[in-house]
Amino acid sequence: MMKNNCLPFFFSHARVCLGSVAVFFVACVIRVNAEVPRDNPVMARYGEETPAWIQTLPWDRVVSVADMAGESDGERYEAARREVEAAGGGVVYFPPGVYQFTESLLMGDGVILRGAPPEEGEDGLVWHTRFEFPRYEAVREGEGTPVDTAFKHIRLAEPSTDSRLGVAHIAINLGHIHFGHGAEFATGTDRFVFGCELRNTAYIDRGVPDANYDQKPWQRWTQRHRAAIHVNAEENLFVAGNRVPESGEANFEMPGYVVHRPLGIHSQAFRLGQHRSEAVELEEIAFDYDNRPGIYANSQPIGPPQSSPEALGTPESHPHGFRKGTVIRDNYIFATGRTAISFAGDGVLCLDNTIRFAENVYRPTTTGRVTSDGSATNDNRAVRMHGYRWTVQGTDFEVYKNRSFNRGQWINDGEGLMHERHTNSEIRDSRLIENRGNAYLCMWRVPIRGLEIRGNVMDADSSIGDIVVLGHHSHGGVTLQGIVIEDNVTRGRGISVTGGEADNDVLIRGNRHEGENGRIRNTAGARLEGNEGYEIEEE
Repeated sequence: MMKNNCLPFFFSHARVCLGSVAVFFVACVIRVNAEVPRDNPVMARYGEETPAWIQTLPWDRVVSVADMAGESDGERYEAARREVEAAGGGVVYFPPGVYQFTESLLMGDGVILRGAPPEEGEDGLVWHTRFEFPRYEAVREGEGTPVDTAFKHIRLAEPSTDSRLGVAHIAINLGHIHFGHGAEFATGTDRFVFGCELRNTAYIDRGVPDANYDQKPWQRWTQRHRAAIHVNAEENLFVAGNRVPESGEANFEMPGYVVHRPLGIHSQAFRLGQHRSEAVELEEIAFDYDNRPGIYANSQPIGPPQSSPEALGTPESHPHGFRKGTVIRDNYIFATGRTAISFAGDGVLCLDNTIRFAENVYRPTTTGRVTSDGSATNDNRAVRMHGYRWTVQGTDFEVYKNRSFNRGQWINDGEGLMHERHTNSEIRDSRLIENRGNAYLCMWRVPIRGLEIRGNVMDADSSIGDIVVLGHHSHGGVTLQGIVIEDNVTRGRGISVTGGEADNDVLIRGNRHEGENGRIRNTAGARLEGNEGYEIEEE
């Protein structure tokens, strides 16, 4: 490498090189190295579909960690990061190799982490740049191994402001990516995660062990709302071409794990101190690294909980839930539990993602504290939508429920694509297009003012239906306006549109049912035209 050859990238940051001796006028200049990539990798894949803001990032300002001094990979990274930040932004490049880090990595404003691009191998993609974080070495005695020895991540130094940054072409083991937010959801702009792989990526629930539940100090549990790729941006967020594959090789068994079993009440309603329970020891339970969300993209609460009669969230009441410029596309996610993709925003594009859940997983507790039953939920869903004007298109998904504590009962979840009332907005001008899966499309108890459900192929194992628009709730009917359900194929129980007000505007046209038991349940006054293979149930 030509470590002593350097050029200024603009005149106010000049560096003069005299042979092997460099004289610095200003110390915030990036080295120029002929052996590092300076192209835009997103453009290489998406061409003209690349968001304009990604094209403006400083891909040609590159410093390689191989050129940095330091006794460890962490020290070399910190040196490269400081140089890039001082120059006003650029790329920290990691040449092919395995990089060992003992602590979480901090990113700053304008910093892009980039590895060598993956290549097709005999068994799929091969990543050449790999990050290894510490493995948790579980001990089932005493206080257990301290959690801070593991569960690391890539995070932002100033999440409320850091902008124009991202991670590309890096395989990460035993860590996750977290672009967070500050107080009152303040966060920076222009953030991306592109072409990465994440394995063994669950975060730790720091509320476990809970002494109130008689738990042993060595008990550990996964954090249910920290995703493998957990990212926020005030504007412009791009999560594309990533893989969160089946892993679990770091899982560890925890026989003797203590939880409480509710007595005389369902687990979902159980409150310690208000209801009776008994402590039980579980002999078959593991810390499961695949029991975690896949992608959270601006996944923020909007509006009141489902049980509240107040109005739903709006851009005026919850501006953090209606951010613009979010794209989530071409990702592959495997999970044993939790939600594969969850987003909020205005105009989110969620395109061509592949989602696979494991079948027949035994989940004796979903919270790490209370045994599960049929009322429990582990949030097993393919895509959960929040906000206005979203498009979910081309999703290929298989979602399965988990088995509960008594094994003979399934936990109450397993939805496909879902926009529900709970901490959400109404649906406005949104689209479900050409998705394919084994669980229902469900618009659950929210007003709808513009929704297109078109060209989907659904084979849901649900008594409710394959395509469900539920337009009523415990506080009365809701408006269903501008809904078109057209040219879909159903293979389970068909289509159900229920409830709502007398002035509904719903069209169900040109859909086809394959197999037996197809029905259209229409209690919302929808117009039916040219549907095939359905029995009609109307009120």
